[in-house]
Amino acid sequence: RRGARSDGFALPFNNDSVFPVKSFNVAVDEAVELKLKSRNAVLFGVPENDLEEDLAAVRRLVTIACNDKIDRVKPSEILYCFRDGPRVDEQPRFLKVCCVTSQVKQTFINFINKVAKHASNLPLRARPDLTYQQRENGRKLREKLSELSAADHFINYQKSAIFCKTSKERVFSLYA
Repeated sequence: RRGARSDGFALPFNNDSVFPVKSFNVAVDEAVELKLKSRNAVLFGVPENDLEEDLAAVRRLVTIACNDKIDRVKPSEILYCFRDGPRVDEQPRFLKVCCVTSQVKQTFINFINKVAKHASNLPLRARPDLTYQQRENGRKLREKLSELSAADHFINYQKSAIFCKTSKERVFSLYA
């Protein structure tokens, strides 16, 4: 019988509409990786030294006094952290920081970036832990934005698209 398989599942007659197995596996892998990274932040600029463990250093960072009314992270909400990335010259490797929840992760990122903005002597920067595909999409969008008039356009990373600031119309999308 056309469209039948030996395991009893029927396939559509039009093979073009069948979701390719490789694409399905990639999509599942991406979803699993996104879930695993949902509570992680990447922290740049924390010196590597033997005097203080990285977890203690990160927990100490979140207790820094800040004049702004900004949400804070409790040191106990940072579960663990570890160094990642290659060693380049004397540059410190980045830290992956795992928080209790994704909301705590976002609060942590906002806090670190706000503190670093006001304290010029702190070369810190934090961002979400992105998958390889998300980083590639960001590179493509920034490349396309540089081709357009950057003053008139902005990137919406969640929608993987570039929009016009005045009309709010989508100008470019990775998944049109």
